[in-house]
Amino acid sequence: MRALLVGIGGAGCRIVETLNSHDERSQVKSVRSFVFDADTEVIHSMKSLEVKRRVVLSPSDPTMKDYSCGDDFDLTSISDCFQEEGVSEVDAIFVCAGLGGRMADLVPRFMEQLENAFPDPVFTILTLPFRSEGAKVSARAAEQLEAIRQMGSASIIFDNETWAGRIETEAAASAAELNAEGVPKPLTRRQTSDLYDELNEMLARRVGLLLRAGEVTHNGVESAEVVLDAGEVLNTLTGMDIVSIGYATEKLPTNISGMFKKMFVEKYMLDEGHKRTSRIIDLAKQAVYEEVSVPCDLTSAEKALVLIAGPSEELSMKGFHMVRKWIDNSIRGLEMRAGDYPVKSTKYVGVIIVLAGIQNVPRVAELEEIYDSYHTEVEKIYGFEEIEEEIPLISIASDDSIFEPGEVLPPGEYLNVLPETIYEDDIEEDMTEYEYTEDDDLFEEVVQEIRKPAPQVEYVWEPAPAPAPAPAPKQPRKRDPQISLGGAKRAERPLSSNIALPKREKHEDMVLSGMADLGRKDMPKDS
Repeated sequence: MRALLVGIGGAGCRIVETLNSHDERSQVKSVRSFVFDADTEVIHSMKSLEVKRRVVLSPSDPTMKDYSCGDDFDLTSISDCFQEEGVSEVDAIFVCAGLGGRMADLVPRFMEQLENAFPDPVFTILTLPFRSEGAKVSARAAEQLEAIRQMGSASIIFDNETWAGRIETEAAASAAELNAEGVPKPLTRRQTSDLYDELNEMLARRVGLLLRAGEVTHNGVESAEVVLDAGEVLNTLTGMDIVSIGYATEKLPTNISGMFKKMFVEKYMLDEGHKRTSRIIDLAKQAVYEEVSVPCDLTSAEKALVLIAGPSEELSMKGFHMVRKWIDNSIRGLEMRAGDYPVKSTKYVGVIIVLAGIQNVPRVAELEEIYDSYHTEVEKIYGFEEIEEEIPLISIASDDSIFEPGEVLPPGEYLNVLPETIYEDDIEEDMTEYEYTEDDDLFEEVVQEIRKPAPQVEYVWEPAPAPAPAPAPKQPRKRDPQISLGGAKRAERPLSSNIALPKREKHEDMVLSGMADLGRKDMPKDS
């Protein structure tokens, strides 16, 4: 199958790099790989990919310092990155990402752009987070998985928690074993390498062999008895929701006793035939119950695919048909596909079983429960429920409920009509008040444009006016005392700074005026 691999984020980039290295070692070279991330260190560490296939995402708002989610990045020119020669000749597109990280939010947007740019189906390869990463990461992973499932495409799920436990168990068992001298066995590459590298390696083995099914090279691949081409794989994945891949291998024995057994041809062929059949059946059971990418219920699968790979002389067609019949009778659906992939340049026999459209996945149900409990606790901490119950939401009344029809202009339109009779002084005053501007670049005549005044603050209730201060009490008016001088009564004095003097009656002096009769009246009378 010719596939286009798109890695998003740190986990997705490492998955694509591992799948690309597997494809180069197999000499099939059927994949085209591209990686996208906002971290420049991750992009520069992808040494196995060409520089033009490593893209650093730019933020939509360069002024932001913290990008908490993937929606903060610009994806307008992503489709231009896939204009390379040979990219358009693919059979399917696989978007790889690790759920729980911020970059996994971009997966639905990438899928939408890829579906618009290519006519080929778009699938996803997703990894589930560890429980030790916390409830917040698990809740985010459940939310991201739900958004991806709404796209209606198949998602190959790989559970890191399940496989990390298996790696630790195998490492502990290997360290406890002793060799013939009683010395502990040295640690192998699996125990000393990074955990994430081992997980990506296990995922690449399952997906890589499935992508190489049906591809032919000049050396190393033989003709298959039951051909399984890319169309069979795509028909198994198309329209399915969650997909799980089981993969089990066994190394072929290479002992000298086999050479002596070949001398007895009949007995050798009979014994070897039983061994090959039982080997295929045992590997199929191991792939379904133990080596599956995410634990699931076999009986809830809608479609299934069986692929056996290895040297052609070691592939038992009897065991192949028995496994095919067993899977066909176990799944819920009716679509069952199978084929073989003979490879002569290998010492292993492997069985791959793809279960598509599975309904019962305990790990996915666990993430959904964590999502519900996490958001319930967050609402309790911040009191969202109490606020919604106690405080009603009040909305501002619309203009239609206040004004009559025709009194309110439509949104975006403003009154731009001046009175017919207006003087120049009024125009200058209005231009100052409403900030008129002259636009003489477009028209010969002067056009007056009214700028929208600054919006005023609207209140749900009108603010109450401040109470007026109470008037000061009036003091009683004082009256001056009545003073009598020389028998004259003094008039009432007004309240002023000028003091009025009392008026005296005018008496004319008769002596001084010469009108007195001094000789007659002043003389004594005769007796």
